[in-house]
Amino acid sequence: MRIHEKIYVAGHQGLIGGALMRHLAEKRYNNIITRTRAELDLRDQKAVADFFEREKPQFVFMAAGVHGNRDAVAASPTRFLLDNLRIQNNLIHQSYLNDVKMLLFYGCDSIYPQNVPQPIQEDYLLSNPMDKMSEPLGLAKIAGLKMCLEYNRKYGTKNIVAIPIQLFGTGDRFDAPYPNKVALFVREIAKAKKANQDQILFHGTGELMREYLFEDDMAEASIMLMRSYVHFHQPINFGTGRLSSHLEIASLCAEMMGYEGKIEFDGIADDQPIAVGFMRNKIEELSWYPKIGLERGLEQTCRWYLENRG
Repeated sequence: MRIHEKIYVAGHQGLIGGALMRHLAEKRYNNIITRTRAELDLRDQKAVADFFEREKPQFVFMAAGVHGNRDAVAASPTRFLLDNLRIQNNLIHQSYLNDVKMLLFYGCDSIYPQNVPQPIQEDYLLSNPMDKMSEPLGLAKIAGLKMCLEYNRKYGTKNIVAIPIQLFGTGDRFDAPYPNKVALFVREIAKAKKANQDQILFHGTGELMREYLFEDDMAEASIMLMRSYVHFHQPINFGTGRLSSHLEIASLCAEMMGYEGKIEFDGIADDQPIAVGFMRNKIEELSWYPKIGLERGLEQTCRWYLENRG
């Protein structure tokens, strides 16, 4: 991927897409095209076909789609399933028809079965049932993953499938009804600080252990894949190798935002596995490790929120 080649970032205003735009600009890529949702409805087959025929992008970052945690999916399952299927089908098929050199498709951790050994390997895909609450999103992402790999096999396309662990960053949807955990902690701690509350109560036990990947680390990894990746027959996990509890993440956010009150959880357990992490053997072969990491990523996210939303 050379700096003058035409790159389409689908979903450029989202979490990954926004970080991609910053990193591509920093690396002096100078032929980037974008469209807002108002300008191009990616669910519209004809509109997407016309766009590809007219613009002829050479590389496509597929950061567009309907994203959310398990509560958001459970609240609107049809939207997560149908909209993602439409967007994926249109972008992947039009990339093939218009001779796109390389496409990067993003999966998510909800594609994996709920009860599998840890850390999760790529081979565990479809080995057991998925989490019922996340299933509509997981099924849609699996369909996109399979579509990418089957097009590679049948048509010789170069579609890359990256599966990031839980992402966070300044591009998160802090005001969503069901925000991701980091976004929730940052938002509620900022509110408590502003209101001089001496305590915050979050749902859960605080004991669930997850990996968290900062948006800029995923963007850097994405550009690396587009430049040099050659394994188009299998997906690749992107995890950090570091598990952190919800209590640890909330406490770090409180410290970074200058909140001195108590962080407590209501103790109500849910049906999620205690620990979820990704096997890193494939990405370690690429010598990839997060450059920013958890603490610096949280610090940047907390500072951005206080300066722009707090």
